[in-house]
Amino acid sequence: MAKDKKEWVFHSKTKKRRTILSNKQAAYKKSLKEWVEFWRENPHRFAQDYLGIRLKWFQEMIIYEFDKKTNSIFIGTRGVGKSFLTAVFACCMAILYPNSKIVIVCATKSQAMELVNSKIEKELCGISVMLRKEIKEFQSKQDQKIVAFKNGSTILATNASVNRRGIRATILIVDEAVQVDKNILESVCQPFLNNIPQYSYRRNPKWSNYSEYENKTLYLTSAWLKAHYFYRDYYCPFIKKMAQGKDTFVISVPVATSIREGLISEARVEELRETMDAVSFLMETEAVFFGENSNAFFKLDEVDKCRKITSVFYPPSSAQWVAEKDKKVKSWDIPREKGEIRILSSDIALQAGKVNDNSIYSLVRLIPNGKSWKKELVCMESYNGLQAEFQALRLKQLFYDFGCDRMIIDAHGIGMTVFNELKKEIYDNERGITYPAWCSYNRDGDIDFGEIDDYGAIALIYAIKASAESNHEMAIKLKSDFLSEKFLLPDNDINAKELLNKTIGLSSFSGEEQARYLLPFTQTNLLVGELVNLGYDTVNGKIKIKEKNTARKDRYSSIAYADYLCETIIEEKKQSEKKVDEFIFFC
Repeated sequence: MAKDKKEWVFHSKTKKRRTILSNKQAAYKKSLKEWVEFWRENPHRFAQDYLGIRLKWFQEMIIYEFDKKTNSIFIGTRGVGKSFLTAVFACCMAILYPNSKIVIVCATKSQAMELVNSKIEKELCGISVMLRKEIKEFQSKQDQKIVAFKNGSTILATNASVNRRGIRATILIVDEAVQVDKNILESVCQPFLNNIPQYSYRRNPKWSNYSEYENKTLYLTSAWLKAHYFYRDYYCPFIKKMAQGKDTFVISVPVATSIREGLISEARVEELRETMDAVSFLMETEAVFFGENSNAFFKLDEVDKCRKITSVFYPPSSAQWVAEKDKKVKSWDIPREKGEIRILSSDIALQAGKVNDNSIYSLVRLIPNGKSWKKELVCMESYNGLQAEFQALRLKQLFYDFGCDRMIIDAHGIGMTVFNELKKEIYDNERGITYPAWCSYNRDGDIDFGEIDDYGAIALIYAIKASAESNHEMAIKLKSDFLSEKFLLPDNDINAKELLNKTIGLSSFSGEEQARYLLPFTQTNLLVGELVNLGYDTVNGKIKIKEKNTARKDRYSSIAYADYLCETIIEEKKQSEKKVDEFIFFC
């Protein structure tokens, strides 16, 4: 009996422990269910309570709205943390909803890789122990980066490409949407969502009537021009729908919020203000789309399609020039094509501080293209408040560094001041070289050339005095060249960064060096923004290009002069060939 009693006591205690454990497990499941329900309603709280990721107040609000709306747009400025917020939201959704398929589409492969590698794997996993426990592994597959979770969810980051057809997603996040081609976005990326989410809980009849988690699309981007398709076809319609109370969310966060929350310093913003034109600063810091002039002479679509150049020119520093001066082939050389002619064009300003007073120097390649010619802008520099003698020195440096054949300058007004300096020999103290005197080879207009043809001066300058007639011709010809894609411009800086990462490992360079390599492309961004905001009038049957408010036209003037000189050279070639043909016929 004693033995039986002991066994009874043992089994009784075991049963009691099992009952207690069972009750604890039931209580845990109930508590977990309640917490999951709460976190699904409040994903911003999940990020902080479970993952331990601290969010700013506006980030909490944005994540909350992302979850509640099927379609969202987030316009953010520098320093606001668009990529960080994207990564946090994606991780929250992946954990809270097992078997989720979250796809993040970026304009380039490097952007996609950076978002996963830098934001999720390094930053967020470095902050959150719980996130590390939820992630099974990181995978790299060709141009894709995958975050695989233990609950069956995945985050796939990839570039926008026609090769991405067939991917399925429950949430589509388009990062830097203005940089993604519209056709690819609509024909390839958006169809990712053409499937019903297959969540495991729906297989249980008990939950068959439970409300579905709708597929979502999130567009995150910086502001750009109003002429862009994204503003016209997405931003404006989404705002209208939101105002009507429909399932849509749009928010713009200016740089003032980033400053107030300590995400960027006022000093950094002031640096940006000094290095950017007014339009770019407005878009970059205020998250405001800037309008293409309603009376724009140049349209964004016709200019943007000409951005194809990837082989640009990087002028050497004086130290680099000295180090390589005796080399037959220099590191900055661009091989010259057969029959190629190189042009240096300048629009001159002297007064510092004026919004419209920047000197712009453009380097253009004029290359035979069958029976026609093509023009390629490969470098553009801008200066504010540089004195005439220093401008003349810089122009001669660029001319010989690039191996130019001709130069054009507006030898009128302040341009004449620099022109007079170009007529002199100039000693370069940093390079230890004397540049020869130049002179003009044309006699157009009523320019007072003075004593330009001094003995020994090299006649290579085309001196132009802009007139109503020449301004009309330049505007019409440049527009025609854009329409026919005969005047090509450097690619956008995003594509350039992607290419430079592949070719020279740009991301490993210092910030200063990265900026130097991207400068020709960012200068072209400024050029495009300037072009589409130039209006025009018709005066006596002639086109007159005009500025809008504080918009500039100095970059336009520089490439218009270059285009004008290219056309005079092409005409010279035609006349020369005609004379040869006539001579042969006569003989």
